[in-house]
Amino acid sequence: QTKERTDATNYCCPACSCNDVYIDHSRGEVTCSNCGVVLSDRSIDQGPEWRAFTADEQNARQRVGGPTDWSKFDQGLTTIIGRQNVDASGRKLTSTRRAQIHRLRKWQIRTKVHSSDKRNLAVAMTELHRISSQLSIPYSIRETSAVIYRKALRKRLTRGRTILGMIAASLYLACRVHQVPRPLEEVCDQIHITRKELSLCVRLIIRYLNLKIPFCSPIDFIQRFAT
Repeated sequence: QTKERTDATNYCCPACSCNDVYIDHSRGEVTCSNCGVVLSDRSIDQGPEWRAFTADEQNARQRVGGPTDWSKFDQGLTTIIGRQNVDASGRKLTSTRRAQIHRLRKWQIRTKVHSSDKRNLAVAMTELHRISSQLSIPYSIRETSAVIYRKALRKRLTRGRTILGMIAASLYLACRVHQVPRPLEEVCDQIHITRKELSLCVRLIIRYLNLKIPFCSPIDFIQRFAT
């Protein structure tokens, strides 16, 4: 179906003053549906510039990059200057060009963590990946814990408290939200903080973020203990 009938207010037929037009995307033409006068023959094609003949080719060719990742301090949206020291054609860069790229790479890394909140997030998300790997936490729970920690950081709840304790509390609450609870003692064993410090951070986040955290049910532990 290459033609689309629409009521376009931007087009008005000079012959019959009709706003009902046909848009032919394959030919780039806009014609009047009443008298057939071509109103425009230079409509912009919003589709991709490449051709795909199968569904696999269409899925393989996309303009967008990867999805945003809340468990990364920059959400995966910043650019990265590689360390290959070669140009687009694969040729090695000259010494002058390598020195220039080295300076750009250094300042690019510095600008990514230019504020205290960015530095806090960089440390916190690194610890989140480490704890999640040790506890075998799935990706969805890790994303939820990153969102909870970002809200706590925005509320300035991390002041006077350790980053490790706050990120562990966010991970513990995210496990309860997804009904995959982990005991406090198990989380404490992996990150080497006291149960008292972790429980204080948990209560602090629940109180000031107004989170609706469900209570742990013994049914949620049956499959894990049985395994």
